[in-house]
Amino acid sequence: LVFTFIARVVRLNDPEYQQAFLRLAQGPLVLVATLELGRFFLLKLSLNAKLMHLFHTAPLAILSYAWLLSRLFQFPYIYNQRRLAGRGRNVTAVLMRPLLTVLRITWFTLSLVFIFYRPGFSISTMLAGLGIGGMAIALASQDTLKNVFGSLMILGDKPFIVGQRILTNGFDGVVAAEA
Repeated sequence: LVFTFIARVVRLNDPEYQQAFLRLAQGPLVLVATLELGRFFLLKLSLNAKLMHLFHTAPLAILSYAWLLSRLFQFPYIYNQRRLAGRGRNVTAVLMRPLLTVLRITWFTLSLVFIFYRPGFSISTMLAGLGIGGMAIALASQDTLKNVFGSLMILGDKPFIVGQRILTNGFDGVVAAEA
């Protein structure tokens, strides 16, 4: 019901925006609307306070709102990526995708920390555990991280231009344009 209402009210001509909107409407928006309708009807039924407290602090509600906001990040991403590509800054536009991924991972991590904070878990203990876990992952994937950050540095610095001849370590070649 919510999906068909929004689809009729909002007419998006751009296919990329339309696809992002459909992903938003079919998943998290329907879940949030269902949870809010359930909350509304539970309030009207005047159930006991313990059940209402459980419903208000439920991890499902927090995760559904986090999912909804995560999908909303897609719209400024599309806008900025197109704006940068229009200005000829294609490399920066390419780097926006990993930035969006890091932003979403950070958002869901904070949401999970908040879910555990609500019932009374210690945040400092969780953050220490996340720090130790992050360090273990970083040490285990050290070579991969070196390659990723090296690639980002090369893309960010733009040391080569199309048509330039490069001679290094016995290799000789000319930089070609993207196909």
